[in-house]
Amino acid sequence: MKSFSAGLAVILTTLTSTVSAVCTLGYIVQAGDTCNAIALAHGISTSQIFVLNPHACPNIFVGQRLCLTDSTYSCQPVVPVNTGQVCSTIATNNGITLNQLLLDNPTLNSTCTVFPGLNICVSHTAPDPTKACTDTSSVLPGDSCDIIAARFAIPSFAVPLINANISCSALVANDFICVASPQINCSKVDTVKSGDSCTGIATSSNITVNQLVSFNPNVNVNCTNIFPGEVLCVAPSA
Repeated sequence: MKSFSAGLAVILTTLTSTVSAVCTLGYIVQAGDTCNAIALAHGISTSQIFVLNPHACPNIFVGQRLCLTDSTYSCQPVVPVNTGQVCSTIATNNGITLNQLLLDNPTLNSTCTVFPGLNICVSHTAPDPTKACTDTSSVLPGDSCDIIAARFAIPSFAVPLINANISCSALVANDFICVASPQINCSKVDTVKSGDSCTGIATSSNITVNQLVSFNPNVNVNCTNIFPGEVLCVAPSA
């Protein structure tokens, strides 16, 4: 694993100096786990788990909490290295350059030493820092996306928007969930109450119904599909 250790401090300094890291998916180490096995099981690159857990991998222990994805580093898609494969072959097979492969997997050394059992990211582009998650929370028992939206004063549509890996119909208690991101273009919200109408909500917020619809992409053009408990954006970010 020496190739993964080289330059790791430089990589981490670069990541944390540009964006404040927020863990968006955690994992508790189980008996028999290795960092490579965890990466394979969760569809992330081996490089990613080493970058996000430099003081843990490869020497992990049962009960230890690891970060699998965070707001500064999450690279997709990933592929496993097969016997006999080299970096140039992996890059060609996935339609990317060798240089891009190295950018996707920052803990690989300059000679791109790989081996079977390694998970490699083969993204065509680097992660976009403007879409970073800037705050997370844990899903509570009984939560819904609307309840989470109300708790953190974000519009309901934003919860699945900034959490591509979750389903609002199948939330799991204690899972990490993103609750703030530059992707959310909203500075003020209003929770729909029983008997509310789009006209009433718009009037009380000093906006038009057309503006209300434009601020909330999940609301239909006639604004007839709102419901009690839904959190609507009533003012965009400045």
